[in-house]
Amino acid sequence: MINNNFLQEGISPSYFFQYVDTLTNLNLHSLVIYKDNKLLSKVHIAPYNEHEKQILFSVSKSFTAVAMMFALQDKLFTLDTTIYSLLKHKLNFEPTEDIKSITIHHLLSMTYGFIDKEIQDFYLKDDWINEAFSLKLQTKPGTSFFYNNRCPFLCSAIIQELTGNNLLTYLQEKLFSHLNITNISWEKNTQNYDKGSWGLSLTTEDLAKFGQFILNKGSWNNKQLLAPEYIEKLLTVYINTDDKAFPDSKLGYGYYFWKCQPEKAFRCAGLFGQYCIILPKENMVIAITSNAENEQKQAILSATWKFLTQIKKDNKSSTQDLSSLNNYLSKLHLPYLPNDNSITPEIFQQEFKFSHNPLNLNSISFSQIAPDCIRINITLNTRKYNLLAKLNAWQKNNTNFENDNFDSCTTIFYESPYANYGWQNNKLNLKLVYNQGIFIDILEFNYYNHQLYLHYNPTPSFIIRTKPHYLISNPIK
Repeated sequence: MINNNFLQEGISPSYFFQYVDTLTNLNLHSLVIYKDNKLLSKVHIAPYNEHEKQILFSVSKSFTAVAMMFALQDKLFTLDTTIYSLLKHKLNFEPTEDIKSITIHHLLSMTYGFIDKEIQDFYLKDDWINEAFSLKLQTKPGTSFFYNNRCPFLCSAIIQELTGNNLLTYLQEKLFSHLNITNISWEKNTQNYDKGSWGLSLTTEDLAKFGQFILNKGSWNNKQLLAPEYIEKLLTVYINTDDKAFPDSKLGYGYYFWKCQPEKAFRCAGLFGQYCIILPKENMVIAITSNAENEQKQAILSATWKFLTQIKKDNKSSTQDLSSLNNYLSKLHLPYLPNDNSITPEIFQQEFKFSHNPLNLNSISFSQIAPDCIRINITLNTRKYNLLAKLNAWQKNNTNFENDNFDSCTTIFYESPYANYGWQNNKLNLKLVYNQGIFIDILEFNYYNHQLYLHYNPTPSFIIRTKPHYLISNPIK
């Protein structure tokens, strides 16, 4: 959806069409644009929609940094305060002197001295605070940049220890209640701290509102919530990042905000192309969610910079152009599975059981409940997972299983997915879109010789969660 503000701002619908078309080919999920404090556009690729919140991965870090700025404004600490002085009561040992010298500034600039390039597995530990204080530092704090998840988590722990409120509750009081952001959640670790580095979920429009708050230098509805000096601290480059692979990762790092190529621009960035881009020169905010991988993430940013250069007055544009563009946008959806109606009837009305496997899948059965709809009954190790799927459409499911241990990075079967199915070459294919996140799973079922052969293919590739698997059911007797 784009509105008349679009034309009033002099943005050509044809350029916007090119921009959206490019992003769609880069696995776009949603796009929201504000300019001059006005909402210009909301684009959602079905089944992603404006009402359901999405997991933002490392965009969460930027919200954590804002919480730290509020705490700084409240004089709970200074940038030179050592984290040891704030968290020593949580330790069960005496850390080294170099660990004791780490400050709030070092946490916020990702320069705390640990630069081990191995996979960060601290999230598997029982006590994240003690683990962080037990590290052996390789460089002097403040001298080397190492992007990591420990620093923002420690910020979350500090907020909770100093205020008695978790990070989300603290930000609800300081920020979210003022911005009317209510559809929001933050995952916790086993110690009951909000994770800080990841795990924040909210809608794309609310993400754009957060960016507008940053662009307005801490002001919202003519009320100064956070003094401009603290926004300036967030958007100041403190450390060189020119060893990174992509152009927009080489320009330096602020307090959990990345510098961008356009003048004065910064961004929040998530693992799979979740962005909130702050553009002071253009007086714009662009919020994007996607499941982009590798070079696609830079391609999204490059397409955005190209779009910015194309923004200009176009006197030929009209409300008719706007209507045509909105018609195009309203029909955007993720591709449905192909269907050739090569149905294998033996797959129905049987229960297929599996031996122990990485998917924790115990059994599965299928039934045809309408010409274009099937039911899939899945039994996992811990629960039942019953779904409906449709041909050439996305079927919303409501599984509503309460899971206190949910982790957006490791959970395989998310709750309440959208499902689509199709037959091809006598195989049943099932596509699950977990629209509260970025993962899309395709399950191919092939019935042969009284057994069910399952090829499970998750996208995007994320080894922490899972990888492709081939399973064979036990023979049916």
